[in-house]
Amino acid sequence: MMVSGDKAPLRKPEATGSPADAAPRLSSWPVIAVSGALTVAFLLWFGLTDVQAPQGTPSFLQLQLAFTEERFDYVISSWSAAGTLTLQERNLWIDLLFPPVYGAFLAGLLGLTTRGSRGERNRSLAIILTLPFLAGALGWVENGSLLWLMAHFPEHPSGMVLFASPIAAIKWGLLLASIAAIIYYLVRAAVARIGSGEPV
Repeated sequence: MMVSGDKAPLRKPEATGSPADAAPRLSSWPVIAVSGALTVAFLLWFGLTDVQAPQGTPSFLQLQLAFTEERFDYVISSWSAAGTLTLQERNLWIDLLFPPVYGAFLAGLLGLTTRGSRGERNRSLAIILTLPFLAGALGWVENGSLLWLMAHFPEHPSGMVLFASPIAAIKWGLLLASIAAIIYYLVRAAVARIGSGEPV
């Protein structure tokens, strides 16, 4: 029972369920360690196909960023001639599992490195915390588009290449922005600790 004049106890703001609220919850070391290990495993698996391909064979990144029908067809034809087309298509199906993994890893690192900035939660920080999730969503769209294009090769409409490649480019941009933000907040925290005399 409250007496007149007493102040109501302050309540913590409730989580809204947005991606920006999910990032701090992913910032525990077990989540970061597991998702980080899986991210490395995925990258090594995908890279192995490119490494084992004959020299001069286009990489998977070249397919993602083809941008033109001619370039896309060249990559697919080169894979077919090199005997890696089936492996690359298999990897594309496996890649559908990758976005939640790298999304959780980068979001966890962002949640961890921005802990000291929680008092300044603003729209910019909320957008930054959302970047890995947006990249993961675009990764699914990109993979679905590329799988559709490969299934309909060589009769695919050229407009689909112009759709898939920009999606891939934006996804890569968001991933690089996430990594840049992680580095920024790490450096910012280190500078603040040096300024306060705390050990880094």
